[in-house]
Amino acid sequence: MKRNRMLFLVPLGGAALLLAAVYWLSSSPPDGAGRSSVGEKESGHPTDGGPLAGQGELFAGGEEAAEEQANPTPAIDLRESFDRVPATGLPAGWSRWSNDTDSTLGASGERALSAPQSLAITGHTNAVARAWPATPVAADVQASSAILLSTLIPAQVLVRGTGLNTAAPNYYAVSVARGLEVQLLRVVKGNATVLGTVKSAAYFSQKWVRVTISASGNSIRAQVFRPDTSQYLNAAGQWQAAAAWALSATDAQITGAGQIALAKGTGYAGTIYFDDFTVQKPEGATPPPDNQPPQPPPPQPLPRPTIPRHYEHIRIGMLMYAGTPFGTLEEQLLRSSVDLVIPNPAFLERISKITPRTPQLIYTNTSNLYLDLLTDWLAYADRKGLPREAAFYHVTRPIPFRGDSASSRAVNMFWAVYRGGQTLTDMTSAAHSGTGKVSFGASGESVYIGYPDRFREINVRLVSGAAGGWSAALEYPSGVDAAGAVTRWAPLPTLSDTTARLSRPGVILFDPPADWKPASVNGSARLFYVRFRTTAGGTAPVAAQILGRDYVGANGTKAGVIPVFDLAADTDKDGYLNDAEYLKRAPGKDARFFYESRMYTEGYGQMRPATNPSSPAFRGWAVDYHVRFLARHPLASGLFMDNAGGKAPAAASDVLEPVANYANDSGLMLAAVAQAIAPRWVLANVGGAQTRADPIIAHNPAYFEEYGIRPMSHNWAFFEDLANLVARRAALATPAPIAVLDSHPQRGTPTDPRMQMGVLAYYYLIADPEWTFLVFFGGYEPATTWARHWVPAVVYNIGKPTGKWSQRATGPDPSNPALSYRLYQRVYERALVLYKPLSHARGSTVTASLGDETATTHDLGGTYRPLRPDATLGAPITSITLRNGEGAILIKQ
Repeated sequence: MKRNRMLFLVPLGGAALLLAAVYWLSSSPPDGAGRSSVGEKESGHPTDGGPLAGQGELFAGGEEAAEEQANPTPAIDLRESFDRVPATGLPAGWSRWSNDTDSTLGASGERALSAPQSLAITGHTNAVARAWPATPVAADVQASSAILLSTLIPAQVLVRGTGLNTAAPNYYAVSVARGLEVQLLRVVKGNATVLGTVKSAAYFSQKWVRVTISASGNSIRAQVFRPDTSQYLNAAGQWQAAAAWALSATDAQITGAGQIALAKGTGYAGTIYFDDFTVQKPEGATPPPDNQPPQPPPPQPLPRPTIPRHYEHIRIGMLMYAGTPFGTLEEQLLRSSVDLVIPNPAFLERISKITPRTPQLIYTNTSNLYLDLLTDWLAYADRKGLPREAAFYHVTRPIPFRGDSASSRAVNMFWAVYRGGQTLTDMTSAAHSGTGKVSFGASGESVYIGYPDRFREINVRLVSGAAGGWSAALEYPSGVDAAGAVTRWAPLPTLSDTTARLSRPGVILFDPPADWKPASVNGSARLFYVRFRTTAGGTAPVAAQILGRDYVGANGTKAGVIPVFDLAADTDKDGYLNDAEYLKRAPGKDARFFYESRMYTEGYGQMRPATNPSSPAFRGWAVDYHVRFLARHPLASGLFMDNAGGKAPAAASDVLEPVANYANDSGLMLAAVAQAIAPRWVLANVGGAQTRADPIIAHNPAYFEEYGIRPMSHNWAFFEDLANLVARRAALATPAPIAVLDSHPQRGTPTDPRMQMGVLAYYYLIADPEWTFLVFFGGYEPATTWARHWVPAVVYNIGKPTGKWSQRATGPDPSNPALSYRLYQRVYERALVLYKPLSHARGSTVTASLGDETATTHDLGGTYRPLRPDATLGAPITSITLRNGEGAILIKQ
């Protein structure tokens, strides 16, 4: 009797990692006929990658298949992403059949939901083609696959299959085609009976869906899930958020174990794509999208935190970044006026002593990783056995970039360069400079060079070369202890050394060793190190510069091109192309390492890769990291999450990983972090995100609108957009989300009285005094004295609003009749608030003037006193003249 096998695959970061093969029903050893289960390619079993043969031919061996069907096995817990399969081939242990010799079935890199590959089936109009794992499974089973709905070709997922290598098979199937139309089928001896049909009420095409068929006893069900919106098709053809089965039927014609398969039906010619195939026991309607393991239920938004207040009519927030002077004014405002502060952690203790109840939220970021955030993720991934690249997006074509930031580093800069013996000196900056002097040291000393990821290239510019018999051994850590300290150094073989052992400038090349371990040297983060250990005295070489590979071609500038990694050329699947593999790479795919193809965050420059919130591995790190981060800062009330607007960092076609669910998954990630750190909370900076931020705010109802209020540069269309945005976001959660509205002195200065009163009037028009906070120019100058972020008029109590904002007047702009002005008002218990944005015309690109020539005069219908920036009142008035970009707060008499 044959030995049958169950294979358990756990997908991590889009790649299935073989964890265990459990052997059961054992007798004689396997006969070596290629009957291995999915995933055994690494064990040396060949993949069935040959062309389709004649009509009715069975590619896995008819007698063996018949024997296995006669000896059914329990259901297989299987995950197959087709990513580790040679192009045009099938996973090990799979069979295929077609009634048409021109049909093709095999792995393809053309389209994929979870990159880089899917299963493609191509055939003529009347062609039937099927592919399946040869080992049969139990009768009660659930099979699921992602399917690209780009054609009218019926794509099928089937269960309880027998005779799949013939023209007269038996099986149940769910069939789906563009449009979309779903059918539940019973096929007996090749004749199909439709058990149920449902069509989507809205036309659906050119997108991926996850299609599931479940067979349990006489119950047969079909389900369709769309990953782009996280919705399910219901029996009425409508899409809904709650899990649902689109079709259900009771049928007892086909019983017993059989094969599960993916298939092409007849009626249309072309290619269909399947991806992320799973088989498991029947369960509820919760298919895991994107080949990821099932996730726990999304965390529920936490209650809105209670924040003590100083004034009934307004709420004030402040930023206090590193460099902000902390003087008498800052202390006074913390005691009297500031309800929320976003400080550098160095200020936490001092602020807490002054005002212990004021929430303090400290800066963090998960949209991209850099410096310590990057090394923390890499160490977490290594510790958990996760793919390092699970956190990132990777380019599908060479992507130009431009930008820089204080946290960016050129890709060819080593992150640590140390020199010494028992005591090490940090030479990192000197190694970067080009004018440094890094001596390689005498006997007993070493130079250590570290980088976050594996590398293969060391470029050395010398001030003077080795002489007098000096020599060094090049070594790498092949063993480390639990703390990352090196326990074993091994010799590092080189491919070439044009420095002639550091006697002249040049390049040292080597293949990264398989047992190279990231280590901590001199208290550093865990990096991949090599060291030059001096073995003989003489005159040590002195380097002016030590750099790695400039794989983006920036050449010392702020612009370059992110290269593409050829996954198909990486035959040993180690994320690195050795010289032999590199010669076989596709034209234009020039990355040596997979990590070199990480997508950067727009504008921030090198070594700030964008992160993938859809990755469960990365989301797990985000929770883990921030729990640890806040444990180091017990006085912090929570987190200020920067760059959290929900905008995907790339177009879908530019990266391997799906981006359709970016905003929603970002929101879920922040909600999971908030849940883990509760009662602390998260304030997400969604500045400029518009409606993209809705999922962020819905899952985590507290947001910061950076640069939101710009009174001297916003025309009336911008004003209405922001006002409506704030109002709409208020309805995303109950109670309404905390909204922190930042301002920007565009076309003015922070100390200009006109700018100051314009900001305050703008805020009063659109704010709710209970949950809306105002920040004066926070992101504009986050490290300057609060004198530039404060207007004393804030303290004047105008009461609470008696209604919403409205338009008070409109007309042609006196300086340009082609544009119209609009004057807005809002009534408070003790004041009338007016704001006149810049004039505008729909469709016009003209920027209106701010000058006196734009002034218009308006009767107030009563007597008021204008509130001045210093909180004093002007003389009584019954009319007011306002220029474009000007606001007024008029106190009732």
